[in-house]
Amino acid sequence: MSTQAVETNIQPETTPEPPAKRRRRLLPLLIVLVLAAATFGAWKLYFSRPEPPANVVTLSGRIEGDDSAISPRTTGRILEIRYREGDIVRAGDVIAVLDDQQVRAREDQAKASLLQAEARLHSAQQAIGMFQEQLKQWKRSRKPRRRKRP
Repeated sequence: MSTQAVETNIQPETTPEPPAKRRRRLLPLLIVLVLAAATFGAWKLYFSRPEPPANVVTLSGRIEGDDSAISPRTTGRILEIRYREGDIVRAGDVIAVLDDQQVRAREDQAKASLLQAEARLHSAQQAIGMFQEQLKQWKRSRKPRRRKRP
């Protein structure tokens, strides 16, 4: 008699897991998903930047500006500085306010010099008028007089 081995694939029967065990396995996954959603919401609300307008180019890097030579139209002491290094300045903006006391003093001096020059001009014009009148009188006195003949 021969013995034959009979191979049989016997698989153990699988019984479904009870619902409580399944919940215990899903709970950590659910907590991770809720934390990820909360983290994304906080980042979007507080840390994300809005999209720049279409006419703005956003780049990352270092910018070095050239020094610009500026000069006042007049001299004087600085009373007020309105901008600091790094501030945005547009053409025509007032960067500093100068004390104009020296300028006003020079202006007053120039006005006084102008008044003196005008007074000298008026005096010279009067002298010219007087000399012209004297010249007319002299010319009248120098005319040869006709003598009457008897």
